[in-house]
Amino acid sequence: MKIKKIISILAITALVMTAFISPAYAATEKNETVFGILGSDGSVKNIYVVNQLLGDYVDYGSYTQIKNLSSDTQPTVTGDKITFPDDEISGGLYYQGTMEAQLPVTFDISYSLDGKEIQASELGGSDGHMKIEIDYAVNDKCDERLTEGIIAQIMITLNMNLASDIDYHDGTSVIVGNTMTISYTSLFEESGSAVLEADVKDFEMDSISISLLKGAFSLGDFESTIDSFKDGFIDMQDGAGELIDGTTELKGGISSLVGGIRKLSSGMNELEKAGDDIADGNSSYAAGLKQYTDGVFALSGGSSQIKNGLDDLAANGDAISAGVSQASSALKSLDSSSAELAALAQSLLTSSDPSVQALAQGTLEALSGVSEISGGLSSASAGLESYAGGVSQAAAGYADFDEGLQQLSGSSGQIYKGFKDLSSGFDGYLSGISQTSSGLKSLYSSIKVLPSDIQQLIDGQIEFKKGIAEANDEITSETQVLDTSQSIVSFASPDKNKPSSVQYVLITPAIEKPDEAQEQTADESPDNFFTRFADLFR
Repeated sequence: MKIKKIISILAITALVMTAFISPAYAATEKNETVFGILGSDGSVKNIYVVNQLLGDYVDYGSYTQIKNLSSDTQPTVTGDKITFPDDEISGGLYYQGTMEAQLPVTFDISYSLDGKEIQASELGGSDGHMKIEIDYAVNDKCDERLTEGIIAQIMITLNMNLASDIDYHDGTSVIVGNTMTISYTSLFEESGSAVLEADVKDFEMDSISISLLKGAFSLGDFESTIDSFKDGFIDMQDGAGELIDGTTELKGGISSLVGGIRKLSSGMNELEKAGDDIADGNSSYAAGLKQYTDGVFALSGGSSQIKNGLDDLAANGDAISAGVSQASSALKSLDSSSAELAALAQSLLTSSDPSVQALAQGTLEALSGVSEISGGLSSASAGLESYAGGVSQAAAGYADFDEGLQQLSGSSGQIYKGFKDLSSGFDGYLSGISQTSSGLKSLYSSIKVLPSDIQQLIDGQIEFKKGIAEANDEITSETQVLDTSQSIVSFASPDKNKPSSVQYVLITPAIEKPDEAQEQTADESPDNFFTRFADLFR
């Protein structure tokens, strides 16, 4: 993780700095550097401890051999107490002690060429695909105080003229000229493997070097920076919680909005359907109204003819009534003057002459018909007067009806035109309703997924908050070993020495070509390297 990479950089930086910076006299009385000679397979061959003493030159440790690196004096050894008789030496007194002990970390190194495991000595001058695998683990046989918070850095140097297609897996590399330096870092009591692969030709390689350092070192001002960094994570976590709450409220509002849009879209859809029904009704009504107006126009024309006929009938009825009245009067006069004729005809009925009797009988019958006609004309005259009066009233009343009908005929066209305008306007309204309904459907289709999308956002925010919490916990866990309250433990004597710093430097033999390896003298062995190193302090 990135957090581990950050801490790895911090650890490596501190490892380098503490290896070369001497502490102030007032802060410590001792520094230790542990040199380990490893075999090619990672087994421990020899352990040397170079000690720097400040102030009183008294130290503790169980050594098989002790060598003063600053003067020719020999120490006094009483049990595990070591006392040097030297006076104050500028920069402190350095001495080397040889020990038999367990290192905090164990290493198991294996080599292969073209997939076949071989010894390191067989790699010198070889060609093919090489693989080096270094398995490391915390040494459970070592004092737990030494292994707690231990950091390991493995460094391998390759000549790029002799190695190509280099794959260093989880390592990091730095190239200077034709030299590639590859580093692998384990953090705080980790176990794992460092794997290096390359295609080699006439191969040789310098020693593998390994540095160990306790994680308990002072970060100075950077410690407060880490605290601020962790406080920032807490603030971020709180902010993420507020963001989740706000987004949850947003989801609730969006859900309500989506529900409202859905209901509005449904209602608009129903309104659109109702509008279609209204439009159909308008068409039917318009057809009926057209038939009505056409009927009114036709009726108005017929009504004029009826009115004219009634007017003519009323005018003729008066003349007929007058003629019938005159005829009735004439018949009445005839009827009254025919009494003598009737008496004569009655007397003639007794005549012996059949012809006279027939004539008399016919006359009586004719006079009876005239009498009946006269009575009928009298009744007809009275009826005609009533009829003529009724026709006159009907003609006068129908004139009002006809006037109203003519006005209705004139306004019917306006009614039909007005309804057509209303129907046309409703068609526009219906078109607007349809467009609105379609728009609402599209809007609902677009936003109906918003609540689920926002829920995914909320889920992501929750994971983000969890990630912040986990990162903060990991920072706390990984930086606990950087707590200055942890004391640095002496490798030489964990119970009695209180060193300011303890570093471990381990090396393996170099991989050399066979002819060069044979020329190597005993003075060039790794063991004697530390002897020459010790001579630098004399």
